[in-house]
Amino acid sequence: MPLTAVLIVLLSIALMFLYGVPTLRSRLSDSTGTLVFTQAAATAEAVSQSQGDSDLGNRLRLVTDSTGGEVVLVSADGGILAQRGLCGRF
Repeated sequence: MPLTAVLIVLLSIALMFLYGVPTLRSRLSDSTGTLVFTQAAATAEAVSQSQGDSDLGNRLRLVTDSTGGEVVLVSADGGILAQRGLCGRF
C-alpha cells in the first residue's frame, strides 16, 4: 500500500512538470510579446505627437522610464535618429 501511494505521488509530480513547464513557457512568451507590443505602441504615439527634437527626446525618455527598456528610432536608410534608455549589452 505505501509503495502504491509513493508511485501515485511521483506520477502526479511528473505530470505536473510535464504539463506545467510548457504552459509556463507559453505564458511567459505571451507576456513578453505583449510588453514589447505595448512599448512599441507607446513609442509610436510619442513620436507622432512630438514637436521638435527636444520634445521628441523628452517623450522618448518618458516612454523608457515608464517601461524600463530601450527605444531606438531608426530612419529609412538605417541611421539612428534618437536613442533613449539602456537595455544592456546584446
